[in-house]
Amino acid sequence: MEIQLAGKYISILNRLEQRYLMQVMKEYGLGTTDYMFLLYLNVNPGCTQRQMCSELSLDIALATRSLGNLEKKGFLVRKNNPKLKRGYEVYLTEQAKVMIPEILQKSQTWWQGVMQDENMEDVLTVLERMSEHARVNIQNNINK
Repeated sequence: MEIQLAGKYISILNRLEQRYLMQVMKEYGLGTTDYMFLLYLNVNPGCTQRQMCSELSLDIALATRSLGNLEKKGFLVRKNNPKLKRGYEVYLTEQAKVMIPEILQKSQTWWQGVMQDENMEDVLTVLERMSEHARVNIQNNINK
């Protein structure tokens, strides 16, 4: 397979997953970016907005809007941490914690349909390595 096709297929998978998640999250009055933050906070309670943006490779302004929206809807709380100059620790509320297993189940069902006979662990290992290489590559190119 030509290397250019890898990006094409990754992009197609991402767009199709986003379309599916849009429908899933609509049931909760949320969007696909909210999905990423909720799942990240589920695994990393008390992290900062900056940490989330770094890990998820998201824009800080986008995160500010999304987290503000999630906070208004009662899905997360921000707690002041005196050790952080401008940052808050972010936590899921009970309302969000109840919803997470439902969202995860729907996401898992979608991916099972997509993966079918593929070994999920192997695919995730390759994608994780590729993501890390991409981060390093971008950082090296920025520093030139």
